Formats: sequence, structure tokens, C-alpha cells
Amino acid sequence: MYIPNLSELPPSPLGNVGWPWTEETPQLPKVMPDGSPWPRVSIVTPSYNQAQFLEETIRSVLLQGYPDLEYFVMDGGSTDGSVEIIQKYTPWLTGWVSEEDKGQSNAINKGFARATGRIFAWLNSDDLYMPYAIGLVAEYFAKHPEVDMVYGDINRSDENGNHIRQFESLDYNFKDLLSSRLVIPQPATFFSRRCFEAVGGLDRNLFHAMDFDLWVKIGLQFTICHLKTILAQFRVHTNAKSVAQGYTVGPELLKTLDWVFANPDLPPEIHVVRDEIYSGALMVAGIGYYSSLHLFQARASFLRAIRFHPPQIWQSDVLALYLRTFLGRRGLYLLRTLKKKLKFG
Repeated sequence: MYIPNLSELPPSPLGNVGWPWTEETPQLPKVMPDGSPWPRVSIVTPSYNQAQFLEETIRSVLLQGYPDLEYFVMDGGSTDGSVEIIQKYTPWLTGWVSEEDKGQSNAINKGFARATGRIFAWLNSDDLYMPYAIGLVAEYFAKHPEVDMVYGDINRSDENGNHIRQFESLDYNFKDLLSSRLVIPQPATFFSRRCFEAVGGLDRNLFHAMDFDLWVKIGLQFTICHLKTILAQFRVHTNAKSVAQGYTVGPELLKTLDWVFANPDLPPEIHVVRDEIYSGALMVAGIGYYSSLHLFQARASFLRAIRFHPPQIWQSDVLALYLRTFLGRRGLYLLRTLKKKLKFG
């Protein structure tokens, strides 16, 4: 794929400045510092009706200045102007489609089925790569051939791109991953083609925790490392799937855990902390229900989490969250409104 310079791309919409509108990553040398060729990196962007963010996402990939890049945009049949945006960038895309699919996992799998790279990643259509991200990751993989998955840190932003805060992930530990103590940020994660194919790709029956499911399956067989640098920007907005449908994540986490603990090759030290791990997943489920005002389900999840692992009640404000579920939907809404007034009043 031909890698464009900033001057070759369509001009930035009026008023948009900075990365990746009026700034670019300088083109990397044709070969790595040791003279070897750069590994081919294949990026897939699944998209559906997110025209307001899609162009910025595309530009953040194309302006990486990376010498050997494949980029596929897999649109699910958008009707909001997304296709027109994709067509603007067709000369620099390896491939794209706009057709009805069976969900995000299906779209990503279809993209990777067309890819030829050694390193894979997907970037959702409302997130961004930071400058130099792909080059840093490719160089890390080249220096550490024993590693099959790398994740970095992220910046969180609002829907207008304003910085909220930096999220620094923990170093990798399989137990922490299973218990949801370790959150691997999907936009900042890259993995080898061989491990993706070895675990069968993304589970197309998962729609919200497919990334967690993939990390767990990779972690059972391959080496994962934390690259302590900011690689991506995660956009928080009301229409984001993780916000609008957050209450659906927990049940999918539990489905993956059921699969894990049915695995005969699971290390004995993981079996020992089974209850603690399930407790963590139930807490995530409870928080998702709580955030979407499904208070009865939230209360049930918190209670199950405490029963699985009683010390959980003293962690992460569990007791406070549990008690708030008794306020009812209107009471909780009034409490949040009051807190906002006290904060900004």
C-alpha cells in the first residue's frame, strides 16, 4: 500500500487542526535500524454509522508514515455519509466494503481474512492511533520475537477530542486479566497473525467482550507484554457501544470464564483463585448494569460477587455501589443530578 504524506490527503475540514488533521508522523526509513525490512502490519477498522469520527480515525492510520502497511475499512452498510468519507481515501486503502454484516466481530474477521501482514490490530471508527504508534510496536515485535501480543496505554477523550485523562494499564498477568483487575485497552493492542489464527480469530457470537475473549485465548498459549507508552486515543461518547450497551459486557465475560475453567490445560494456580476471578467479572457486570440504571440486575451481580469472594465488598467502593442500587431509578437519577450541581455549581 502506498503511504501518503499529509499534503497528498484530502484537505482538513475547516477548523480542524493538529493530529491527524494538519500534523503527520514523519515517514520512517525504508528499512529498520538494523537493515532488515519492516514487518507488514495489517489494520482493520470496523465501522457503522460513525461518520462524525471516521475520517479522523482513517487519517490517524494513514499518517503513521509506516513503510509496509495494509489498511482495510469494513463498513456495515452505513447510511450517514460514512461511505462518502471512505471513498475520499480509497486511493490509500488496501481494501474496503460497505455491506451488511453480522456484527463487529464478523466485520473484523472478514478484514483479517484478506490481510497478509505479520502483525494485526483493529481500530474502531471512533478511536485514533497516536503518532509513531505503529512504528514503535513493529520495532518492539522485531526485537522480541518470543512475544505475540503487545498492548500500550491510552488517552481518553470526549466526543470532541478533548483530553479527559490518561489510562495507564498494569503489566501483564494472566490471573489479573481473568479477574478484570487488568484491563487491556483494545485500541492500543497489537498481536501476531499466527496467534490470531491459532485461537480461531474473534468469536462472532460475542458483540461486546470479544476483545477480552481474544486476549484470554491468546494468553493461554502465547506471550503477552505491556509496552509502557501511549499508543492510542479512546473516545468516550454517549453513542459508543461500551457506554450505550455497557450492561451487556458482564454476561459475555462470564461466558469466557466458563470456557476457561472448562479447559483441561488451565494452570492449577488459576483454579485456586477461581472464586476471586468470577467475583471480579461479576463486579464488572454489576457496574455495567448500574451505569445503565438496570438497578435490580446490578444489585444481583454485586451480591453474587460478594458471595464468590467476600473481601470484594471492601474493594472499589463495592459496598457504596451495592447500597445505591436500593435508591431506585428515580432516586439514583436525582442523586447524580445533585452531585453534578454540587460539582459545577
